[in-house]
Amino acid sequence: MKGSPEVIAALNECLRHFHTTFVVFVINVSVAKKYGYEEIAKSFEYFYKESAGNCKKLIDRIVYLDGNPFFDGVANEIEYNETIEEMILVGNASVLEGIAYLSSCVEISAQFKDFGTRNLVENMLVEEEKHLAHIEAKMIQFSERGKA
Repeated sequence: MKGSPEVIAALNECLRHFHTTFVVFVINVSVAKKYGYEEIAKSFEYFYKESAGNCKKLIDRIVYLDGNPFFDGVANEIEYNETIEEMILVGNASVLEGIAYLSSCVEISAQFKDFGTRNLVENMLVEEEKHLAHIEAKMIQFSERGKA
């Protein structure tokens, strides 16, 4: 099926974001484990698996629409976070960015009447909103530990 170039471009933006997020969370898992934050490492591990799953869904959709998946700019965006608190904050920011990319993709796919893409991305958006609540809870838990 030939998809609209605008929808494919929006899907590629989402793909770039989730691929970058995947790499960041893989790094964060290793660092969190190194410093003994096993519970936080498990959360990061969950998120990198979800990011990988999102990448697969996006790639499949792009290919279905006869587009080419692109990963431009991924390596340039990755920053090493030195503290667990920074990692959680970056995770939170990453999920917020994902929500913005997915929301934009929903609008573009609706504009070009690509309801299959809109449905896929809306489902991903619901999951990202759940992830945001989870990360915000981790931020609160981590900040409370510092006060004890």
